Amino acid sequence: MDWRLRKAYQPPPAESDMISKDIIKTSSQPIIVKLMARMSPDSMEQHFRRQLPDGDGLWGRCRFVFDAAAEEYDWLVVYHDLYRAPGSLSIEKLRCPREKTILITTEPSTITVYGKDYLRQYGTVITFQEPWVISHPNAVFTQPGLVWFYGFPDSGGHIRSYDELRVAEPPEKNKLISTVCSSRKGALTLHSRRVRFTEQLKSAIPELDIFGHGVKPMSDKAEALDPYQYHITIENHVYPHHLTEKLPDAFLGYTLPFYHGSPNAADYFPPESFIYIDIRDFKRSRDIIRSTIANNEYQDRLPYIIEARRRVLDEHNIFALLDRYISKTDGRFSAKTQSGADQFIMNRQTLRLKKPLIGIRSLAEKAVTKGKLRFLKCRSYLLSRDTMDTFSLRGN
Repeated sequence: MDWRLRKAYQPPPAESDMISKDIIKTSSQPIIVKLMARMSPDSMEQHFRRQLPDGDGLWGRCRFVFDAAAEEYDWLVVYHDLYRAPGSLSIEKLRCPREKTILITTEPSTITVYGKDYLRQYGTVITFQEPWVISHPNAVFTQPGLVWFYGFPDSGGHIRSYDELRVAEPPEKNKLISTVCSSRKGALTLHSRRVRFTEQLKSAIPELDIFGHGVKPMSDKAEALDPYQYHITIENHVYPHHLTEKLPDAFLGYTLPFYHGSPNAADYFPPESFIYIDIRDFKRSRDIIRSTIANNEYQDRLPYIIEARRRVLDEHNIFALLDRYISKTDGRFSAKTQSGADQFIMNRQTLRLKKPLIGIRSLAEKAVTKGKLRFLKCRSYLLSRDTMDTFSLRGN
């Protein structure tokens, strides 16, 4: 390891002290939490279990189970939606009170409008979507702890576990800067603008390596992070709390991210651990990136990157988030709370198929939401253009 990296790197404590206070394993009776997602059950368990210490399902007061057939549980958590096999319906009969069900939304409103009827199936919604989009009496607006892509190859190979990531030292950084930017484009998301910005930046900084579908495929996102000091991280939507896996992945790879995304990211990570850029202003962003690299800020900021990485693993991990919320609220429900008998949660598509009126209502809701988003996007563009024009005039 480079001596400067070794100086900044603080090795983890002894194994007995390694787990943070949020995840100390307790000897009391755990709260059983069943976790379901839209991905196939086998794939889901691989994705999620590797983010748990020892992979044994225990985090704090909660024990997480991934068996789709499990019937003994205290809480049910659905990550985005229920899995639906081709040609079948997807209905989960509740074995817990509806008040003890949680939906975690994983897509921005520009991509997915969940709809009131789908949301009202859950007792709590943990979300980074806008409050005017999420119509629910118990919505929790926060970063939702999306699962990491770093260390999870999509074509087989070794999956890096929480325990491995927790003790990993900074890898040798023999390359300069990278980004992940597929060729995908979208009308409401920032995909198209991200592609244009990346192409411009490549012309200005030839050392920039670009990964992604349609560009330079990768099996594991770690390939685009481990060898590099810096990483361009651009969210597809900008709104408070809208933190996807992009920034956490960059920290897991010990990179210094140039970040276009959530305006309150510093509520979650040290402000020194990343550098804001605005892809609407190419010249300013380019100059920030060039100046940062020229000043070798990676070395100076590495201790903050290490702290951000610790927070990814121990504080903003989906299981830390769920354990905090469930442990805090579980006692609010007495033994007399209505059980889940004869109550169900349906997959979004199943809900529309089983109840056509809900299907019609959800289509109307989606159209209204997308229309408002288009209006807001146009207004934001006009305001930003006026601001840049004013700035340009003042500079002359």
